[in-house]
Amino acid sequence: MPKSSKAAVLCKPRKPRPDWPLFPHATKRWAKKVRGKLHYFGPWSDPQGAMDRWLAEKDDLLSGRVVRRGKRDELTIRELVNIFLNSKRLLVDSGELALVTWGGYKAVGQTLVEVFGANRAVADLRPDDFEQLRAHVAKGKRGKGVGPVVIGNFITRSRVVFKYALDNDLVERPVRFGQGFKRPGKKTLRKLRNARELRMFTRDELRRLIKAAPQPLRSMILLGANCGLGNSDVGQMRFAHLDLDNAVLVFPRPKTAVERRAFLWSETVDALRDWLKA
Repeated sequence: MPKSSKAAVLCKPRKPRPDWPLFPHATKRWAKKVRGKLHYFGPWSDPQGAMDRWLAEKDDLLSGRVVRRGKRDELTIRELVNIFLNSKRLLVDSGELALVTWGGYKAVGQTLVEVFGANRAVADLRPDDFEQLRAHVAKGKRGKGVGPVVIGNFITRSRVVFKYALDNDLVERPVRFGQGFKRPGKKTLRKLRNARELRMFTRDELRRLIKAAPQPLRSMILLGANCGLGNSDVGQMRFAHLDLDNAVLVFPRPKTAVERRAFLWSETVDALRDWLKA
């Protein structure tokens, strides 16, 4: 004689604890309704397994992403990002990588987790996923869009992350990015540069800046105009790089360690001597 629906309800197990997020469904599975759709996470007999599966998939479900389940031992996006950032942090600590570069990698890792999901298997990624990732980055954080340079930098850093996984034997095969995950072309970048106004100081403007600037800003402006040093260069330069008696600067590029030599103008030497007195 078949059991009545009332008897089936009475046979349902109780929740292991009051804050248990799943409920016992009539199909004898633990379930939860997410974004208007019912999802199942395992049989009544294995509540902990159902909870583990819910915790592994909830980020994707709550965000409306498709859950693509991989093997338990497959590398996830969160694991890859953490391993990669920890490895690069060691290079920062040893002085082989700039902290600002590490910060750029961290921002890329956060976006990968946000778009793909923390528990998504790296081996499960497909070209259409990277097309969506590129579109997400192109929109920008406020939905106003970003330029091709920002998109290009993001794509380059993302590829570095996934190449690290392959080179360090974290995945069995390379990730396929597809045709839709390429840096903007050179023609696009040229159009962007041509559309911008030429950003250069005239000689008279530069002279007025130097005359009005107090120390040490005056010395910094002269080093930029005389030697082509940028803000980061000036920040890392030491007086040991200067030979004021012979009016020479010998300062290797901080990023590439390529030697760089420049002859100093008399105005630059005078400004630096004034600053040394202070």
